[in-house]
Amino acid sequence: MVFKESLVFLGLGLVLYHSRIGLQKSYSLSSVFYLLLGLLLMFLIKPYLLFCVLPALFANAIFIRLNNPRIILVYLILFSFLFFLVIGIHSLFPQYDLVKKLKDKQEIFNKSARGGVYLTANDYYIFVEYNERNDKLVYLSDSTCRLKTNVVFKKFRLNQPDSTSIKSEDYSYLYKIAYDSPPAGSYHQTKALNGSIWQLLAFAPKKIVKMFFLTDFFKHKGFLICLSILENYLLMILALFFALIYSDFKKEHLPILLFCVCFTASLYFITGFTTPVLGAIVRYKVPTAPFLGVIIVLLFSEHKLKGFLQRLFSKKA
Repeated sequence: MVFKESLVFLGLGLVLYHSRIGLQKSYSLSSVFYLLLGLLLMFLIKPYLLFCVLPALFANAIFIRLNNPRIILVYLILFSFLFFLVIGIHSLFPQYDLVKKLKDKQEIFNKSARGGVYLTANDYYIFVEYNERNDKLVYLSDSTCRLKTNVVFKKFRLNQPDSTSIKSEDYSYLYKIAYDSPPAGSYHQTKALNGSIWQLLAFAPKKIVKMFFLTDFFKHKGFLICLSILENYLLMILALFFALIYSDFKKEHLPILLFCVCFTASLYFITGFTTPVLGAIVRYKVPTAPFLGVIIVLLFSEHKLKGFLQRLFSKKA
Protein backbone atom coordinates (compact mmCIF):
# COMPACT_ATOMS: atom_id res chain seq x y z
CA MET A 1 0.00 0.00 0.00
CA VAL A 2 1.33 3.44 -0.91
CA PHE A 3 1.51 5.91 1.99
CA LYS A 4 1.85 9.68 1.79
CA GLU A 5 4.14 9.98 4.82
CA SER A 6 7.33 10.18 2.73
CA LEU A 7 6.06 13.32 0.97
CA VAL A 8 4.81 14.67 4.30
CA PHE A 9 8.30 14.27 5.78
CA LEU A 10 9.77 15.96 2.70
CA GLY A 11 7.49 18.97 3.14
CA LEU A 12 8.01 19.08 6.89
CA GLY A 13 11.77 18.75 6.49
CA LEU A 14 11.91 21.56 3.94
CA VAL A 15 9.97 23.87 6.25
CA LEU A 16 12.02 23.10 9.36
CA TYR A 17 15.41 23.10 7.65
CA HIS A 18 14.99 26.31 5.65
CA SER A 19 13.46 28.16 8.59
CA ARG A 20 15.78 26.55 11.17
CA ILE A 21 12.60 25.78 13.13
CA GLY A 22 11.66 29.47 12.96
CA LEU A 23 14.95 30.59 14.52
CA GLN A 24 16.55 31.95 11.34
CA LYS A 25 16.72 35.75 11.27
CA SER A 26 17.20 36.31 7.53
CA TYR A 27 16.16 34.31 4.49
CA SER A 28 17.68 33.96 1.05
CA LEU A 29 15.52 33.58 -2.05
CA SER A 30 16.31 29.86 -2.21
CA SER A 31 15.31 29.40 1.45
CA VAL A 32 12.01 31.20 0.84
CA PHE A 33 11.36 29.05 -2.24
CA TYR A 34 11.99 25.75 -0.44
CA LEU A 35 10.08 26.96 2.62
CA LEU A 36 7.02 27.74 0.48
CA LEU A 37 7.43 24.45 -1.38
CA GLY A 38 7.38 22.55 1.91
CA LEU A 39 4.29 24.40 3.09
CA LEU A 40 2.59 23.69 -0.25
CA LEU A 41 3.35 19.97 0.00
CA MET A 42 1.84 19.77 3.48
CA PHE A 43 -1.18 21.83 2.41
CA LEU A 44 -1.88 19.56 -0.56
CA ILE A 45 -1.31 16.25 1.25
CA LYS A 46 -2.20 16.77 4.91
CA PRO A 47 -3.32 20.38 5.52
CA TYR A 48 -4.07 19.77 9.20
CA LEU A 49 -0.31 19.50 9.78
CA LEU A 50 -0.08 23.23 9.09
CA PHE A 51 -2.18 23.81 12.24
CA CYS A 52 0.44 21.82 14.15
CA VAL A 53 3.52 23.48 12.64
CA LEU A 54 2.71 27.14 12.03
CA PRO A 55 1.82 28.38 15.56
CA ALA A 56 5.05 27.12 17.12
CA LEU A 57 6.99 28.26 14.04
CA PHE A 58 5.60 31.80 14.41
CA ALA A 59 6.34 31.75 18.16
CA ASN A 60 10.00 30.96 17.48
CA ALA A 61 10.15 33.59 14.71
CA ILE A 62 8.77 36.25 17.08
CA PHE A 63 11.18 35.16 19.82
CA ILE A 64 14.28 35.40 17.64
CA ARG A 65 13.40 38.91 16.44
CA LEU A 66 12.80 40.41 19.89
CA ASN A 67 15.50 41.44 22.32
CA ASN A 68 15.89 38.77 25.00
CA PRO A 69 12.20 37.90 25.49
CA ARG A 70 11.04 35.01 27.61
CA ILE A 71 10.30 32.22 25.16
CA ILE A 72 7.64 30.62 27.38
CA LEU A 73 5.85 33.99 27.62
CA VAL A 74 5.95 34.34 23.81
CA TYR A 75 4.35 30.91 23.42
CA LEU A 76 1.69 31.69 26.02
CA ILE A 77 0.77 35.01 24.39
CA LEU A 78 0.65 33.57 20.87
CA PHE A 79 -1.41 30.50 21.78
CA SER A 80 -3.75 32.65 23.90
CA PHE A 81 -4.28 34.92 20.91
CA LEU A 82 -5.04 31.89 18.70
CA PHE A 83 -7.46 30.57 21.32
CA PHE A 84 -9.45 33.83 21.41
CA LEU A 85 -9.29 34.00 17.61
CA VAL A 86 -10.90 30.55 17.39
CA ILE A 87 -13.57 31.65 19.89
CA GLY A 88 -14.28 34.75 17.80
CA ILE A 89 -14.59 32.76 14.58
CA HIS A 90 -16.71 30.18 16.40
CA SER A 91 -19.14 32.89 17.48
CA LEU A 92 -19.10 35.34 14.56
CA PHE A 93 -18.35 33.27 11.46
CA PRO A 94 -19.97 29.81 11.80
CA GLN A 95 -19.14 28.92 8.19
CA TYR A 96 -15.41 28.98 9.07
CA ASP A 97 -15.81 27.41 12.51
CA LEU A 98 -12.82 25.12 13.17
CA VAL A 99 -14.61 23.38 16.05
CA LYS A 100 -17.48 22.41 13.75
CA LYS A 101 -15.03 21.19 11.11
CA LEU A 102 -13.37 18.99 13.74
CA LYS A 103 -16.80 17.68 14.76
CA ASP A 104 -17.70 16.93 11.12
CA LYS A 105 -14.39 15.14 10.59
CA GLN A 106 -15.01 13.04 13.70
CA GLU A 107 -18.45 12.02 12.41
CA ILE A 108 -17.01 10.97 9.05
CA PHE A 109 -14.29 8.86 10.69
CA ASN A 110 -16.73 7.26 13.11
CA LYS A 111 -19.13 6.32 10.33
CA SER A 112 -16.34 4.80 8.23
CA ALA A 113 -14.79 2.90 11.13
CA ARG A 114 -18.10 1.78 12.57
CA GLY A 115 -19.01 -0.04 9.37
CA GLY A 116 -22.59 -1.09 8.70
CA VAL A 117 -24.99 -0.79 5.79
CA TYR A 118 -26.28 2.50 4.38
CA LEU A 119 -29.38 2.24 2.21
CA THR A 120 -30.86 4.99 0.07
CA ALA A 121 -34.19 5.67 -1.61
CA ASN A 122 -36.11 8.91 -2.34
CA ASP A 123 -33.14 11.04 -1.16
CA TYR A 124 -33.32 9.45 2.30
CA TYR A 125 -30.78 7.17 3.94
CA ILE A 126 -31.21 4.33 6.43
CA PHE A 127 -28.40 2.92 8.55
CA VAL A 128 -28.27 -0.69 9.74
CA GLU A 129 -25.60 -2.10 12.06
CA TYR A 130 -23.36 -4.57 10.23
CA ASN A 131 -24.06 -7.51 12.56
CA GLU A 132 -27.83 -6.87 12.28
CA ARG A 133 -28.06 -6.66 8.50
CA ASN A 134 -29.27 -10.25 7.95
CA ASP A 135 -31.98 -9.86 10.61
CA LYS A 136 -33.32 -6.57 9.25
CA LEU A 137 -32.79 -6.72 5.48
CA VAL A 138 -33.79 -8.93 2.57
CA TYR A 139 -30.98 -8.89 0.01
CA LEU A 140 -32.18 -9.05 -3.60
CA SER A 141 -28.73 -8.60 -5.16
CA ASP A 142 -25.32 -7.19 -4.29
CA SER A 143 -26.62 -3.66 -4.75
CA THR A 144 -30.31 -3.70 -3.75
CA CYS A 145 -32.46 -4.92 -0.86
CA ARG A 146 -35.79 -4.47 0.92
CA LEU A 147 -36.62 -3.77 4.56
CA LYS A 148 -38.18 -6.46 6.72
CA THR A 149 -41.63 -5.26 7.76
CA ASN A 150 -41.41 -6.32 11.40
CA VAL A 151 -38.44 -4.04 12.12
CA VAL A 152 -38.42 -0.34 13.09
CA PHE A 153 -36.01 1.89 11.12
CA LYS A 154 -34.92 5.51 11.20
CA LYS A 155 -34.29 7.55 8.07
CA PHE A 156 -32.22 10.71 7.60
CA ARG A 157 -30.86 13.06 4.97
CA LEU A 158 -27.17 13.62 4.36
CA ASN A 159 -25.53 16.37 6.43
CA GLN A 160 -28.62 16.59 8.65
CA PRO A 161 -28.29 15.15 12.17
CA ASP A 162 -32.02 14.66 12.80
CA SER A 163 -33.69 11.38 11.87
CA THR A 164 -37.32 10.28 11.74
CA SER A 165 -39.09 6.94 11.86
CA ILE A 166 -40.00 5.54 8.46
CA LYS A 167 -43.61 5.33 7.34
CA SER A 168 -45.53 2.23 6.27
CA GLU A 169 -45.05 2.97 2.58
CA ASP A 170 -41.27 3.09 3.04
CA TYR A 171 -41.24 -0.69 3.50
CA SER A 172 -42.37 -1.17 -0.09
CA TYR A 173 -39.45 0.69 -1.66
CA LEU A 174 -36.49 -0.97 -3.32
CA TYR A 175 -33.36 0.33 -1.56
CA LYS A 176 -29.97 0.76 -3.14
CA ILE A 177 -27.00 -0.24 -1.00
CA ALA A 178 -24.79 2.85 -0.87
CA TYR A 179 -22.25 1.42 1.58
CA ASP A 180 -21.75 -2.03 3.10
CA SER A 181 -18.65 -2.68 5.18
CA PRO A 182 -17.66 -4.48 8.40
CA PRO A 183 -16.36 -2.37 11.31
CA ALA A 184 -12.62 -1.75 11.58
CA GLY A 185 -10.76 -4.40 13.55
CA SER A 186 -9.39 -1.97 16.14
CA TYR A 187 -12.37 0.38 16.16
CA HIS A 188 -13.03 2.19 19.43
CA GLN A 189 -16.06 4.41 19.94
CA THR A 190 -14.98 7.94 20.84
CA LYS A 191 -17.05 10.49 22.71
CA ALA A 192 -18.98 12.52 20.15
CA LEU A 193 -18.27 16.25 19.99
CA ASN A 194 -21.27 18.55 20.33
CA GLY A 195 -19.69 21.54 18.60
CA SER A 196 -18.86 23.34 21.86
CA ILE A 197 -15.36 24.76 22.18
CA TRP A 198 -15.50 24.31 25.96
CA GLN A 199 -16.14 20.58 25.61
CA LEU A 200 -13.18 20.44 23.26
CA LEU A 201 -10.91 22.13 25.81
CA ALA A 202 -12.19 20.01 28.71
CA PHE A 203 -11.34 16.75 26.94
CA ALA A 204 -8.13 17.93 25.23
CA PRO A 205 -5.61 16.92 27.97
CA LYS A 206 -7.22 13.51 28.34
CA LYS A 207 -7.17 12.92 24.59
CA ILE A 208 -3.50 13.91 24.27
CA VAL A 209 -2.49 11.53 27.06
CA LYS A 210 -4.57 8.72 25.54
CA MET A 211 -2.91 9.21 22.18
CA PHE A 212 0.52 8.81 23.74
CA PHE A 213 -0.26 5.81 25.90
CA LEU A 214 -3.00 4.31 23.65
CA THR A 215 -4.96 3.42 26.79
CA ASP A 216 -8.23 2.83 24.90
CA PHE A 217 -6.73 0.00 22.89
CA PHE A 218 -5.42 -2.42 25.53
CA LYS A 219 -8.48 -4.63 25.00
CA HIS A 220 -7.49 -5.20 21.37
CA LYS A 221 -5.18 -8.15 20.95
CA GLY A 222 -2.60 -8.52 18.23
CA PHE A 223 1.14 -8.45 17.71
CA LEU A 224 1.20 -5.17 15.77
CA ILE A 225 -1.00 -3.41 18.34
CA CYS A 226 1.33 -4.57 21.12
CA LEU A 227 4.30 -3.15 19.19
CA SER A 228 2.63 0.25 18.90
CA ILE A 229 1.84 0.38 22.63
CA LEU A 230 5.33 -0.86 23.53
CA GLU A 231 6.90 1.88 21.39
CA ASN A 232 5.13 4.62 23.35
CA TYR A 233 6.15 3.23 26.73
CA LEU A 234 9.73 2.76 25.58
CA LEU A 235 9.89 6.43 24.56
CA MET A 236 8.45 7.46 27.92
CA ILE A 237 10.95 5.33 29.85
CA LEU A 238 13.87 6.71 27.84
CA ALA A 239 12.71 10.29 28.37
CA LEU A 240 12.32 9.80 32.13
CA PHE A 241 15.65 7.97 32.34
CA PHE A 242 17.58 10.76 30.62
CA ALA A 243 15.63 13.54 32.34
CA LEU A 244 16.11 12.19 35.88
CA ILE A 245 19.61 10.71 35.67
CA TYR A 246 21.56 12.17 32.78
CA SER A 247 19.83 15.48 32.21
CA ASP A 248 21.90 18.50 31.28
CA PHE A 249 19.34 20.65 29.52
CA LYS A 250 20.63 23.90 28.08
CA LYS A 251 18.46 27.03 28.11
CA GLU A 252 19.28 27.86 24.49
CA HIS A 253 17.54 24.63 23.44
CA LEU A 254 14.24 25.68 25.01
CA PRO A 255 12.70 27.05 21.74
CA ILE A 256 13.39 23.72 20.02
CA LEU A 257 11.98 21.75 22.96
CA LEU A 258 8.82 23.87 23.06
CA PHE A 259 8.39 23.51 19.30
CA CYS A 260 8.63 19.71 19.51
CA VAL A 261 6.22 19.54 22.45
CA CYS A 262 3.66 21.85 20.79
CA PHE A 263 3.80 20.01 17.46
CA THR A 264 3.38 16.62 19.13
CA ALA A 265 0.55 17.78 21.42
CA SER A 266 -1.27 19.49 18.52
CA LEU A 267 -1.13 16.40 16.31
CA TYR A 268 -2.22 14.17 19.20
CA PHE A 269 -5.07 16.60 19.87
CA ILE A 270 -6.40 16.47 16.30
CA THR A 271 -5.88 12.71 15.95
CA GLY A 272 -7.39 11.94 19.35
CA PHE A 273 -10.66 13.70 18.59
CA THR A 274 -11.11 12.53 15.01
CA THR A 275 -9.69 9.01 14.69
CA PRO A 276 -11.34 6.01 16.42
CA VAL A 277 -9.17 3.28 14.80
CA LEU A 278 -5.80 2.21 16.18
CA GLY A 279 -4.35 1.37 12.76
CA ALA A 280 -5.09 4.88 11.52
CA ILE A 281 -3.86 6.46 14.76
CA VAL A 282 -0.49 4.71 14.53
CA ARG A 283 -0.08 5.95 10.95
CA TYR A 284 -1.20 9.51 11.72
CA LYS A 285 1.21 9.65 14.67
CA VAL A 286 4.22 8.85 12.47
CA PRO A 287 5.23 12.54 11.95
CA THR A 288 5.66 12.96 15.72
CA ALA A 289 8.35 10.25 15.97
CA PRO A 290 11.34 12.49 15.05
CA PHE A 291 10.13 15.20 17.43
CA LEU A 292 9.87 12.74 20.32
CA GLY A 293 13.40 11.61 19.49
CA VAL A 294 14.65 15.21 19.52
CA ILE A 295 13.02 15.77 22.93
CA ILE A 296 14.91 12.76 24.33
CA VAL A 297 18.21 13.92 22.79
CA LEU A 298 17.77 17.42 24.25
CA LEU A 299 17.21 16.02 27.73
CA PHE A 300 20.38 14.02 28.22
CA SER A 301 24.02 14.98 28.69
CA GLU A 302 26.36 13.22 26.29
CA HIS A 303 29.30 13.56 28.71
CA LYS A 304 27.37 12.06 31.65
CA LEU A 305 26.19 9.17 29.52
CA LYS A 306 29.69 8.48 28.20
CA GLY A 307 31.01 8.52 31.76
CA PHE A 308 28.34 6.03 32.83
CA LEU A 309 29.14 3.69 29.91
CA GLN A 310 32.87 3.88 30.60
CA ARG A 311 32.36 3.01 34.27
CA LEU A 312 29.99 0.20 33.32
CA PHE A 313 32.37 -1.46 30.84
CA SER A 314 35.46 -0.87 32.98
CA LYS A 315 33.83 -2.82 35.84
CA LYS A 316 32.99 -5.71 33.52
CA ALA A 317 36.57 -5.75 32.22
